[in-house]
Amino acid sequence: MSISNLKETSLAAGAVAVTAGTAGAAKKKAVDELIANVKDKSDKVRAGALLGAGEVGAPAVKPLAKVMGDKD
Repeated sequence: MSISNLKETSLAAGAVAVTAGTAGAAKKKAVDELIANVKDKSDKVRAGALLGAGEVGAPAVKPLAKVMGDKD
């Protein structure tokens, strides 16, 4: 692999890492918002959160299970 190819590969890998980090942050934000809405005092907000939980996807499963198992 030439130095030029190595630089291009490194730049591409860096771009992928930044994109993945941004996507990870967006997923965490979506999960955090979902959990906050599930804990909301308003029945309407909680119902909407639970109906939209599927859009957040797999990252929400464990946090939702923890909240749903809580007495409150």
